[in-house]
Amino acid sequence: MFRKLVAFLGAGFLWIIAGVIAINHIPVFAQDRSEAEQQADNATTSISPEVQGKLQHLSNTLGLSGDQQEEIKPILQGEMAKLRSVRNDNSMSAEEKQKQAAKIHSYAQSEIQSILTTEQQQKFVKMREEFPQK
Repeated sequence: MFRKLVAFLGAGFLWIIAGVIAINHIPVFAQDRSEAEQQADNATTSISPEVQGKLQHLSNTLGLSGDQQEEIKPILQGEMAKLRSVRNDNSMSAEEKQKQAAKIHSYAQSEIQSILTTEQQQKFVKMREEFPQK
C-alpha cells in the first residue's frame, strides 16, 4: 500500500516530507528585520544547504546549464520559503499543511519543467518515478 501511495504521489511527495523535516529542525531566533527583507536578501546573496543540495542533484542528474541553474535556484528558494511559511502557520491542521505543501511542490515542479529541454523533462519525469525505488 505504501508503494502504491508513493507511486501515486510521486517522488515529489518525498521531497516535501524531507523539506518539512528540514524546516522543523531550523532554530528560530529573534529578528530585528522583517522576514520579507531577510528572504529578499537570502534570494540574492546566499543559498540554503537544502536548496543547494537539491539544485546540485538536479544539475548532476539532468545536466543543467549554468543559465538553467540560475533560473531554477529562485524557484527552489521560493519553494523552501513557502514551505517554511506553511510549517509556521499555526492556524492550519497537519492535513491542511500537507495538502498545501503538496501544492507548493507541484507548482515548483511545473516551473522547473518549463525551464528544461524536452530531453531533460523526460529525465526529470523518470527521476521522479524511480526515486521511491532507491
